[in-house]
Amino acid sequence: PAGHGVFVDEPVAGNTTILTIPRRLWVRSLNGDASSLAVALGHEMQQPSAPHLAAYVASLPTACPPNLAARAAADIDVAAASPLHVHRVQVLAKDLDALAGAFPGPDEQERRTLLACLKMSRGLNDLADDQVEEYPAVMVPFVDLINHHPERNVFEMWHRDDSVGLTLFAPRPLAAGTELRFPYREPASAARLLLAFGFRSGPAAALPVEGAALETEHSEAFLRAHGCA
Repeated sequence: PAGHGVFVDEPVAGNTTILTIPRRLWVRSLNGDASSLAVALGHEMQQPSAPHLAAYVASLPTACPPNLAARAAADIDVAAASPLHVHRVQVLAKDLDALAGAFPGPDEQERRTLLACLKMSRGLNDLADDQVEEYPAVMVPFVDLINHHPERNVFEMWHRDDSVGLTLFAPRPLAAGTELRFPYREPASAARLLLAFGFRSGPAAALPVEGAALETEHSEAFLRAHGCA
């Protein structure tokens, strides 16, 4: 929320596509393995595979955000004790294991921490790429600079067509200078935002009301698997 953000520099009409970012401009997981996105990003930092990715990785922070780096072991233990949040701890552990394999040695510890933080704080889920367990994580330049806000003024629309990939769509007119924003999680409870991105915002907890659609069919399956009808 304290980041620079993304703004429109001229008026935007309603029902307008603001930006299209094809998949060739993304950083994607190696071999479709969600835990390897941070590894893929690390390789791009070492030797970018394309000029646009060189520019992208050069724009990334060189240190882990303090709100993520300062996480205590006790915080992770609390999250691991929650059926709803333990998967976040498991994802982080898988990421760190994959990074340790790709960048071994104590001298690489700082790099591994940075890459895990970047994936955690900037990665998006490719909602057009259906997976059994989860949607694969990707890094999408420019879109990962948009700040969180519970009241969105832009929608991210995922496409199976690689030449389109992701579009940002403005449903309503936007004045010049307007900051683009969308919720990082829906419902965006403080617990979900803290565990996923390292900052606290919004209500302490949130559940969908009876009859309302859950965030994804995977959320519904996850809740059912843990005893919540």
